[in-house]
Amino acid sequence: MTEYLNYRAALKGVPHRRIEERVDDVKELCGLKEVEKRLIAVLSKGYRQRVGLADALVAEQICSSWTSRRSVSIRIRFGKCAS
Repeated sequence: MTEYLNYRAALKGVPHRRIEERVDDVKELCGLKEVEKRLIAVLSKGYRQRVGLADALVAEQICSSWTSRRSVSIRIRFGKCAS
């Protein structure tokens, strides 16, 4: 799943040096850290939807401070922060 998000970030034009940081941010934001090494095919429908959300967010500007200090439910409810 992490490789997929790295690939999608590259396709969306995220600078190579920022891909790992962005992917880590969206995995945390979407609650995917515990399944990051699994194949998408073996994930439940709910986790596959989270991967889709992470894919959509990976090219967006997401503040690291926002993702590191807030709970997942609050971050998902209020969305991304302005940078």
